[in-house]
Amino acid sequence: MAFRDWFIFNRFRKQHGNRGHDAVREIFSNERFTDRDILAKYPSLSNSDIAIIRLIYRVEKLENELNKTVTPENTQPKSSNENHRGLFKVVDEHGEYIQYNKGDIVRYDNKTYIANRKIELGMGPLHEDSGWKEITADTIEGGEFN
Repeated sequence: MAFRDWFIFNRFRKQHGNRGHDAVREIFSNERFTDRDILAKYPSLSNSDIAIIRLIYRVEKLENELNKTVTPENTQPKSSNENHRGLFKVVDEHGEYIQYNKGDIVRYDNKTYIANRKIELGMGPLHEDSGWKEITADTIEGGEFN
């Protein structure tokens, strides 16, 4: 998303490195977390900062929903892949952990990953030995998925 480079996400670099935008998405997008909860975790933020960040994530969500709407180009039936889970998330919109199983495919940080086994709750593709394997051209051409 174009928003990830905005100055406001620089405030999270100390705690989350260059992934500030992605790291805080789940917190700011989750309605269970109040402004007070967020201020306790990130005391350098102001209420205005929190409102701006929440608005950015809301715009992202609306933009994603808009991109999924039916247009003449995508009305043709497509083969469904039940294992493609979209963007990797730790929790769903209700704050519940998402369970990923063997064969599930996710996107994270502009890369695609497949689960080699049932994934422990909260384990993302960047966790070492978590069960996620990046899908690359070399992986496919090398016969790992043939």
